[in-house]
Amino acid sequence: MHASPLAEQERIVAKLDAAFAHVETLKTSLARIPELLKKFRQTVLTQAVTGKLTSVKEFTTLGEIGIDIQTGPFGSSLHQEDYVEGGIPVINPSHIKDGKIQPNSSVCISLSKFNELRVWALNDKDVVLGRRGEMGRAATYNSNDGLMLCGTGSVIFRKSESVSSDFLVYFLRSPFCVNYLNSNSVGSTMINLNQKIIKALPFPKIELLEQHEIVSRVEALFAKADLIEAHYQRFKENIDRLPQTLLAKAFRGELVSSKNIK
Repeated sequence: MHASPLAEQERIVAKLDAAFAHVETLKTSLARIPELLKKFRQTVLTQAVTGKLTSVKEFTTLGEIGIDIQTGPFGSSLHQEDYVEGGIPVINPSHIKDGKIQPNSSVCISLSKFNELRVWALNDKDVVLGRRGEMGRAATYNSNDGLMLCGTGSVIFRKSESVSSDFLVYFLRSPFCVNYLNSNSVGSTMINLNQKIIKALPFPKIELLEQHEIVSRVEALFAKADLIEAHYQRFKENIDRLPQTLLAKAFRGELVSSKNIK
């Protein structure tokens, strides 16, 4: 006996309700993954700079290792009228994200202005750190990316023969370092760093070769996290499309079978 339209509709609604509930459960479970990956990366960085991934047992300070630290130009050196579209990028803290420099084409200066402020030009393998607002924004500059200038709110760590630039970036981004900088920064409206604070920052006594080994370990662990994140993104996209797919099947009569319905 064929099912009545009402009975068929009730079965479809029940099926959709159950499926949608399952989708929501999946979404809730998936929503935890980005935070878990973030904590994993933070743990890796902490272990990398506090000796858990190394044999380090002693600390010195950034000031004692002899690295050249240079604060960006005074605000009076750069005025609003100095900025041009598509010129040479000025790197402020907001242009440093996830360990990478991401210039803004609207925050640039002309070549003549760059030459005037060349003392603050970034050189290959320099490390740039945001010294205002959110702590831990650091990245290595690569000369292949073109000319760039350190902004007022940033600080340069010049390339050193005793410190790996990549290790220094991981160190500056680590929760260990971020906690120290937040605790010792100055300013009430917006926290910021001065050279005295930065030079007093505890730094692990690790030979250059071991620094390179640590960087390789961190990169390998981060690569695994990136792979998991890529799988998560693809799975999330499929889950997000699932409700529409289910509705389309329901309208085509493919969601339930009418066999054996009285």
